[in-house]
Amino acid sequence: MHRIWVAVIILASLGGEASAIRAASLSYKFGVGYDFLSQQYFLDSAAQAGADSILANWSLKTDYLNDPKGILQVKYCPSSDRRLDLRGLLEQTESQFRLKLDGSTVQHWGDVRFDWNNQMDWRDRFKGSSEPGDSYLAGSSRARIRKPLSDTYFLWSQVAADFVHFSTPSFYAFDNERLGFKFGLERFQELSLTNFDLFFLGRRVPDSSLMSYASGGAEASYFGTFDWGQVDFGGRFERKNYGRPDHQDDYSRVELDTRDKVSIAGPYYTRPEIEFEGTWFDANDPVNLNYTRTRLALLLGRDMKDWSVAIGPAGELLTEALDTLTQGENYFESGGRFELDYVDAGRVFASLEWNAGYRKLKFENDQQSSFSYQRLSLLGDWTFWKSFEFNILLSGDWEWHTRSSDNNRLYLLSTSLLYSF
Repeated sequence: MHRIWVAVIILASLGGEASAIRAASLSYKFGVGYDFLSQQYFLDSAAQAGADSILANWSLKTDYLNDPKGILQVKYCPSSDRRLDLRGLLEQTESQFRLKLDGSTVQHWGDVRFDWNNQMDWRDRFKGSSEPGDSYLAGSSRARIRKPLSDTYFLWSQVAADFVHFSTPSFYAFDNERLGFKFGLERFQELSLTNFDLFFLGRRVPDSSLMSYASGGAEASYFGTFDWGQVDFGGRFERKNYGRPDHQDDYSRVELDTRDKVSIAGPYYTRPEIEFEGTWFDANDPVNLNYTRTRLALLLGRDMKDWSVAIGPAGELLTEALDTLTQGENYFESGGRFELDYVDAGRVFASLEWNAGYRKLKFENDQQSSFSYQRLSLLGDWTFWKSFEFNILLSGDWEWHTRSSDNNRLYLLSTSLLYSF
């Protein structure tokens, strides 16, 4: 129980003395929550294949998370201008403990703006058998400076660092540190924002030099609002180098993403979406195949006072560069998407997305087969009776394969009920 007392002392220290707490802006939230993550698949796919298998009607279900939890949140702003914002989160389950601290500050030196954000996340399993990756300490920090060059152009730079330290490192859980830099130029003009930046990122993994890397590249984005709708575009180029002989695992990647919104008549609109990702490895081998992935969607929607609804076809195409040792995972996915959003500012936010369709694999074999799918996601936040807040994150993924032995189900649920005072 000492962990709880340590956390309470740290959280309470954010507010200082009782008189200072009353003078500053301090708020508490406490409540309960529940996390659930489960996957179900047929034993045939892991043990024995074939229609005559005696295990054909058996299923194997694994619950990775099934944890009720207690929650305490603290938010403290020592001054009315909110230039300093401190937050603390404490979660306690029957066997695990989590403490998360966040701090951010905004300062102005003449026309120069400085933003600094820090985060610390401590998780510890104190009861039951501990697996590698259960207990760790993670932290991150980001500092950003922006200076205007004119009324519309701004020059900015950013440095960011993060680390993860596991109490029990393993093959799947390595301690690592990362350090990154960005230098960019922004342009604000009426209702549009354009950004371009160059970045560099390095990762160091002390226990595995094979996982250390250096990467660099460029990013560009544009967002604009017009009488006829909106344009939202982003692009990224990255070059990653692991420093291994013969450039193994080194690659170049290009990402493009556009999500536009075009008004038709009154509240009706269309939203074409295009996402493209291409990765080209220096050393093409059975593990690292060059590939391109393209996602397309064309939604028809309607905006109402608090509601927004959209529906339309959606598809995805994956193409891998094949070699003589593998057939790849090439597929074409076609289906539809339905979206429903509800926003009542300060009271309710809810977003529902449902996808359904069929993924046809170009090459089927003993390890992979084509399948129909349904994917459901729900994100909601409801504030009621002024002081109560209910949050929910729900995700479900169902696959029905050509071979039923490959069927797969994945569920994720995270909820909380908090009281503020």
